[in-house]
Amino acid sequence: MKLANYILLIIFLSFSLDTFAQTSPEPKYEENSLISIYMTFPDTSNATFFERNPEVDHVVLLYKDRKPQFLFVSYDSLTAPKPKMDRYDMLFDGDAFLLNYKHGAINFLVPTINGHYQGVGMRPFHRDHLFTTIKRDSIIYILWPKEEIEADVIAIGIPPGYAGDLADFEVAVGKSLAVEKNTNNVDSIVVFEGIVGVETTNELTDIRLVAGEKSAFSNVIKNELEKKTNLWQPAHVDNRSIKSRVRIYARLNSNGSVTFKTTPKQLTYDLF
Repeated sequence: MKLANYILLIIFLSFSLDTFAQTSPEPKYEENSLISIYMTFPDTSNATFFERNPEVDHVVLLYKDRKPQFLFVSYDSLTAPKPKMDRYDMLFDGDAFLLNYKHGAINFLVPTINGHYQGVGMRPFHRDHLFTTIKRDSIIYILWPKEEIEADVIAIGIPPGYAGDLADFEVAVGKSLAVEKNTNNVDSIVVFEGIVGVETTNELTDIRLVAGEKSAFSNVIKNELEKKTNLWQPAHVDNRSIKSRVRIYARLNSNGSVTFKTTPKQLTYDLF
């Protein structure tokens, strides 16, 4: 259901940010008493972020059960018909690292909301979905019951993936890195992007480094990826193979081993 279709309610609220303690008792509530809540507050806590990223208009973060799920960096206004934006799965280390590498830190303010409407108790928001829109001078909270959100508006189908054994891939990279020289002072985390297509026999193409500095570590990873470009499975949506983007997270551990992770969810942004 689109946000424009929700009925905006004028409600009495008492809320506090996580940095403040609750001083009022938690009200009683009924399971399906809440339709939606829309709140806007002045906030300049992310002034540094927007100064560092002048091309960004706003940032939207979806929480579920008080945990960040998806983040959208939008380069166009809220009213743009087809806004240009980047999407990040905040539960995937690769996306979280890329976001920070590309844009720097964002100050997330997570409110605790209690209130009532016409005497009917409102359930605590940790049971629901919360959209937070962060702008240069304000922050907007939109809250509604979790059954009102269709999960596939953001993540759909089955993501592309490595058809081989990632553990074997990690070992191969570790062995290749062991014989490399000049491995000191390299980034211990890098993120690559590639395209897994269907017209190219499901090969991984257009491999490029998107986060972390070019080094002996990143060179070894790219070389190993290029050796195994035919060992990838495409994304599937509605039982069809779909050309899509994949992100590959690689971490060099202190013991010399390597950890790999690939895109765990198929975001709509990644489809072509």
